[in-house]
Amino acid sequence: MEQPRNIYPDKQKAFSKEQQRLERDTTISPANKNAIRNFQNHLFSTGSGFLRVSKLTGQLRRICNVINKDLTNLATSDIHSFLASLAQQSALALGQIKKRKLTGSQAL
Repeated sequence: MEQPRNIYPDKQKAFSKEQQRLERDTTISPANKNAIRNFQNHLFSTGSGFLRVSKLTGQLRRICNVINKDLTNLATSDIHSFLASLAQQSALALGQIKKRKLTGSQAL
């Protein structure tokens, strides 16, 4: 029987690198680092793989740098504010991309 192909041979390496980034990031509070580690454990326990956990860890690291609050103490209003700012930035970026396409300009 043929062995299944491994299309992501470095998935464990990607997870290790993301763990190193998390540990080195001095802008993230110890409480948030602990919350992220607990979330990683939850993901692994529910069957998520290394790539999924790496991706979500990176996203949480970035969110922590923007929100500047402990993840465990976030209120619904904090999350709504964060999502609104993301939507506004995305709309602004999308508007700039459309404008560039219409004008043929390469610079922002």
